[in-house]
Amino acid sequence: MRILKRVRAVSPLLLLVALPQAAAAVSAAGLPETIGSARVAAVIQPPQTKFSADLPKHVFAAVLSPLFGAAIAGAKTGEEMVKKFSISDPALHLRDAFLQGLAEKYKWNVEMAAETPGEDARDLKKKFSEGFVFDFKTVVWDLTVFVGDHDHYRVEYWGKVRLIRLDDGKILFKETCKFMGRDPKGSRPTLEEMVKDDGTLLKAKLDEAADHCAAELKQRFDPAAK
Repeated sequence: MRILKRVRAVSPLLLLVALPQAAAAVSAAGLPETIGSARVAAVIQPPQTKFSADLPKHVFAAVLSPLFGAAIAGAKTGEEMVKKFSISDPALHLRDAFLQGLAEKYKWNVEMAAETPGEDARDLKKKFSEGFVFDFKTVVWDLTVFVGDHDHYRVEYWGKVRLIRLDDGKILFKETCKFMGRDPKGSRPTLEEMVKDDGTLLKAKLDEAADHCAAELKQRFDPAAK
């Protein structure tokens, strides 16, 4: 069982979403219509965990020491990668991919904002007063080896989406996607390939994971979504 740690909040981003005419009843198959024309804030919450690089010790001297210095502890390698490679929270990509597909279907208008009141429904209501809130959160994001193949690396990503109705604080939708890189043997990247060119491939793999989660969560939210 994975044990998740509390971490200090990072600066989040927000969206404001204008949606179609509201319906009175809530049903599992009709959440987009239920939202209707009410005001919706789409919030990116701080990651629940820091980016983690679960790497065998022997790789530090050969691959990472030239990048980060020999004194970097394994527990902080992920944090150093985020800083050095300017890696964004994958929840940003999750948010965009999730809302883009739904916006194409329901003609939602999306406006960016720049602050979050937190995750508690009471704080969300104080900030946004009425309507609905979507929030997106990174739960887990790791760089780790393949099981039984310690020379090649993959990304693990868990992303969560909630929809909260502000009138009564009810959570209408709450789902988490758990993605683990599935590159077949012969096409799995090495650590050198992951961190080459300022972590270009690593960032692409995180985007790929967020895209996968967005597609999965979007179908759970709207089974008719393509």
